[in-house]
Amino acid sequence: MFSRVVSILFLAGVLAGCAVGNKVDYRSQSVSLNTSSQQTIALGVQDLRPYVLSGNKTPQFVGLQRGGWGNPFDVLTVSGAPLAQDFATSISSALRRSGATVEAAAYSGNESTDSVTKRLLAMNAEKYLFVSYREWKTDSLMNTALIYDITAQVLGKDGTVLAQNHLSGRDKISGNVTGDQTRPGDSVPAAVSRKLQLLLGNQDILTALQ
Repeated sequence: MFSRVVSILFLAGVLAGCAVGNKVDYRSQSVSLNTSSQQTIALGVQDLRPYVLSGNKTPQFVGLQRGGWGNPFDVLTVSGAPLAQDFATSISSALRRSGATVEAAAYSGNESTDSVTKRLLAMNAEKYLFVSYREWKTDSLMNTALIYDITAQVLGKDGTVLAQNHLSGRDKISGNVTGDQTRPGDSVPAAVSRKLQLLLGNQDILTALQ
């Protein structure tokens, strides 16, 4: 009995160790938009997650990795930059591959949407793409779930919304039949690419950007 308790405690300690210090690369995600555009696009990304706005989590926070007792540890961006900046980098790369010229900026959620929109429209561009998210994180133990609430808008020069696509949900993106603890970095990159592709590959969004 004693040895069993020791084994359980040892396993919990190992799992807790695996849960600490995890990071995910959000910058190098390969997003294919399957379109071509020669436009100059101003891109703005804003983090509106309530727990970031309150200061409970940092802008670099991207999820939770749970230890052996289910206790959560924060997962952060590999780059050390805010998630909004990493999203801006990844989306910019996708737009440039489609032929567009892109100027990108990441905005704090503490700034009003009206203020952000004015700053975005002040950029010298032909098209304006605004991406904002009120939820984005992973939650990992035996499985990894992606929880998200993200919106993309194409704006006219006067701020009129020309096209919009909104995605929200909780998706299971990995599982392990052996019961081994999953790590968010193992499955998150592919899921991020797919989600951004669904968000920006929407036909209304693509048409408005052309």
